[in-house]
Amino acid sequence: MEWLLIYPIKVVLLSAIFFAVYYFFMRNDTYFGLQRFYLIFSVVNSLILPLIPLSLNGSAAEAIGNSIVLQTVNVTADGVNQVYSTNQQLGFWILFIYLIPVVLLLSKMVLGLFRIRRILKQPSSEFVSGHKVVNIPASVSPFSFFNVIGVSQQLNPDERTKILKHELVHVRQLHSFDVLLFEVLSVFLWFNPLIWMFRRAIREVHEFLADEGALKEQVETDSYRLLLFEMCTGKPIHSIPNSFNNSLIKKRLIMMKTPKSGVWSALKPAIAIPLVAMILVLFACGNPSKKQGDTTNSDAINEAPEKPQGADSVYNFEAVEKQPAFGNSDDALIQYIAGNVKYPVEAKEKGIQGKVFVSFVIDENGKVTNVAIKQGANELLDKEAVRVISSMPAWKPGETGGKPVKVSYVIPINFKLQ
Repeated sequence: MEWLLIYPIKVVLLSAIFFAVYYFFMRNDTYFGLQRFYLIFSVVNSLILPLIPLSLNGSAAEAIGNSIVLQTVNVTADGVNQVYSTNQQLGFWILFIYLIPVVLLLSKMVLGLFRIRRILKQPSSEFVSGHKVVNIPASVSPFSFFNVIGVSQQLNPDERTKILKHELVHVRQLHSFDVLLFEVLSVFLWFNPLIWMFRRAIREVHEFLADEGALKEQVETDSYRLLLFEMCTGKPIHSIPNSFNNSLIKKRLIMMKTPKSGVWSALKPAIAIPLVAMILVLFACGNPSKKQGDTTNSDAINEAPEKPQGADSVYNFEAVEKQPAFGNSDDALIQYIAGNVKYPVEAKEKGIQGKVFVSFVIDENGKVTNVAIKQGANELLDKEAVRVISSMPAWKPGETGGKPVKVSYVIPINFKLQ
């Protein structure tokens, strides 16, 4: 549940840092190929880096042995707190709200792709450098999508040649892969405002690359600029393909006149390294599931010891290939404990509360063995926690190498009076 909220925040923060470096230091340079790589690299790493477990402190697992810590079960004086069920309901509504824009945006994208496909399936009037060229209405701006180019036959030969050279750069450099990637990301990361900025930036860079490539093909600069003005009234077929006409005309003209950036400009992406490192350190410092002795942790945490050796070895979460399973659902264990833990009467009367960490081992037959207190709170609470865990029915045993093995766990049971 917590992951549903924290992960998107981390993604937004990282993408903000990456985009800030591009916007303030790189966007006016002429290293367009480097900019293209940087934008793609930035988005991909914004998604991957938050998944890497980081901690500057010893984890709770180090304090309680090589065991995975299961979700905390909260027990109140009136019974088991239904925080788990509440979190499930909240998680459902968060997911539901998230999926509404996803469905709408995905539908729009799919419809756009079908529209583009319908146009590009028309019989080809010609092939240029081995790439199919189809005729489109004069009112539609020329565009390319993967290896197919759409351009009107009503253009004069000189204009048509210039446009084809421009679109051929898009095709040869596989810009459609980038466009499709950012379209998909904007569908599933709609909540991240930075993804829309990345999406626009990659399209700008594509146009700069295409203009640069077209001018290298001995296209006369002044006539090419004039062509941009003449084509600025064309209507784009859709936002997905690379369109010759777009709202970047002024900036494209400026970039054509911009002198080549110096060698040092190629080092500007390195500015992001210390900034990203700093934010990762903040992630590690602010990770509550990684603090030594944390008594409010409810997420699964573990350390990675060496693989156990010997028939009687006890495996932990990372060392075992197939995890033991309790019951027929993910919340079966929580439901079992919720229905069996009783707050000790004497502990209620004396105002005793606290979190008890109970360790246990699921053996090769799925039986619960070696039940013990790893970190206790009070004798009364400890005794009740051990009683419930010891009375659990058999699990499905864990396996490694196709053979059942022993797997150790620790489960926190939090006794609270209110």
